[in-house]
Amino acid sequence: MEALKQGDAVYVRRGTFLEAAQVDHTYTSCTGHLCVSFTSGPNAHRVAVITYDEYWEQQREAAKSLYIERVI
Repeated sequence: MEALKQGDAVYVRRGTFLEAAQVDHTYTSCTGHLCVSFTSGPNAHRVAVITYDEYWEQQREAAKSLYIERVI
């Protein structure tokens, strides 16, 4: 899992969707979980956060599986 730093653009899982966010800082909770604090919105566990590059790599992989029929 890639280390995050202040200002990184990320996507955080919020229920069934991913929300764009900007990292404020990371910390370890009192229960031992690595967490991320954002410049806006609620904090999240690090496992619920993916980097900007990881998100777009997932999108490219998903697009490869699409079949688009061209009709003339």
